[in-house]
Amino acid sequence: MDQVAEGVKTAPVVCTLAAEAGVDMPIATEMNLVVRGQQTAEEAYRGLLGRSVRRETGHPKGHA
Repeated sequence: MDQVAEGVKTAPVVCTLAAEAGVDMPIATEMNLVVRGQQTAEEAYRGLLGRSVRRETGHPKGHA
């Protein structure tokens, strides 16, 4: 195969920037582990499903 899947080069960069900014990026984190061969796609999927449901962002009062 002569092509690289989308995310292989950018996943580690996104994860580094997110960590520096203190931002939780669960999908990018799981993707990074998969492309680095540290877990399978199924493990990533299960890891994401196992996360607790919570609000994605905190909007200032009066803004939705």
